[in-house]
Amino acid sequence: MNITIGNYRIQKADDLNLVVENFRTPALSKNPKIAEKQSHEKKWHFVGYCDKPELALNKIITHSLVNEEVEGANNLMEKIVELRGEIKDAISQIQTQ
Repeated sequence: MNITIGNYRIQKADDLNLVVENFRTPALSKNPKIAEKQSHEKKWHFVGYCDKPELALNKIITHSLVNEEVEGANNLMEKIVELRGEIKDAISQIQTQ
């Protein structure tokens, strides 16, 4: 199983677990000499393991809400509605596989 939702993906890690990853630019070192040697390319970063697809989707919601700057209750509600729509699409993909 390989499902991509925005900058997140869910992959089957083994028979019992799913892994959730986020595609982003890595955090750079504060030391300028080290930072210039680090890669600035986007990479998949580990978010967490889950045993059920529903939990993996909830982890994506939680992670994306924590990592985004959301201004005001209206923006938060719009984001939740948008993510719920993406979850419904992802669940449809899971059920068709």
